[in-house]
Amino acid sequence: MRRLTGLDAAFLAIETPTSHMHVLGVAVVDPLTAPGGFSFGTVRALIEERLPLLTPFRRRAVEVPLGLQNPLWIDDPDFDLDDHLRLSRLPPPGGPAQLAEAVAGIAAEQLDRSKPLWELTLIEGLEYGHQAIVVKVHHSAIDGLSGVELMSVLFDLEAEPATIERDSDEWVPDRVPTVQELVGHAVVSWARQPLLVARAVRNLGRSMVRLAKRVGDDAVEMTAPLNAPRLAMNAAISARRKIAFASMPLDDVKRVKNAFGVKVNDVVLAVVAGALRSYLEQRGELPDRPLTVTVPTSVRADDQRGSMGNRVSALFTALPRRDDRPG
Repeated sequence: MRRLTGLDAAFLAIETPTSHMHVLGVAVVDPLTAPGGFSFGTVRALIEERLPLLTPFRRRAVEVPLGLQNPLWIDDPDFDLDDHLRLSRLPPPGGPAQLAEAVAGIAAEQLDRSKPLWELTLIEGLEYGHQAIVVKVHHSAIDGLSGVELMSVLFDLEAEPATIERDSDEWVPDRVPTVQELVGHAVVSWARQPLLVARAVRNLGRSMVRLAKRVGDDAVEMTAPLNAPRLAMNAAISARRKIAFASMPLDDVKRVKNAFGVKVNDVVLAVVAGALRSYLEQRGELPDRPLTVTVPTSVRADDQRGSMGNRVSALFTALPRRDDRPG
C-alpha cells in the first residue's frame, strides 16, 4: 500500500455527484480481421492476462476518517475483474450519434469508491461491423501521459505484438487497515508536520505576491486565473453529459505546425479558439475580452516514466476572440 500524493488526493476530494473526476477514452476498432475473432470474452481474457502490468486496475482508495490524512492506495483483497467490465449494444443504425449518446451515459455515471476506480465497456452494434471500447479511469490514478502508457499496455498496434515481460512475483493483495490504524497513523503524522505546514504557507504567500506583481506590471502580458469574461457556460452543472466526436488528419495538423514554426499543441489551441468563437457568435455571446483556458501540462521527468499517478501542472493561456491577437 502507499499514500496518495497531495495532487492525486485532490482529484478525489474535489469530486462531487455532479462534477466527476474521471477521464474517459473511446477507441473504435474493426474486429473483422482479428485472429480468432473478437468478442467480450476476448477483451476479458486480454485484460486478465495483462493485469500484472495494469497497476491501477487492482488498487482501490481507502479514505482516512475525518480526512485527517491523504487516502491510501491498497491492492484490493476483494478485487473482481467482472465488477469492472460492461457489455452494451447500440440501437440501429449504430452511427456516431448513437455512439456519442451511449458514451455520454457512461460518462455521467460516477465510479464506485468501494472498488478500484476504473471501468471498461465494450459496445457492439456500430456501423460497418465495428466495435467501441470505452475506458474510464479516475484522475486520482492517472494523468494524461500515464493514461497513454496504460493504454499502450492494454492495446496492441500489431497483429503479432511483442511479448510483454512481466514481474514473476505472484500478486498478493493488501490487508485493509482498521479505522484505529488509519487514525493513529494520521495523528502521529500530524505531530511531525508543523514545520512543513509553516514552510508551505510561507512559500504560498511568496508565490501570491509574485503573481500580484506580475499581473500589475503593465510591461508583462500574462494570463492569470479568475479574470476570464463571464459566459453563460460558467454555471452550475448537472451529472448529465453530452459527447460529440470530431476528427482531423494528423498530417494536416503537422503541415500547419511546420508552416508557422509552432507545435502541435499550438495548432490544437488555435482550432479550439476558432470553434469556441464560432459557437459564441452563433449564440450572440462573444465576449469583448479573450477567453482564459487552463491547459494541463506534464511535468513528468524521464525517470518517472511508467509510474502512475499525476505529474501535471496548469498553464493558463488566452484564446483570442476575434481581432485581439498580439501584433
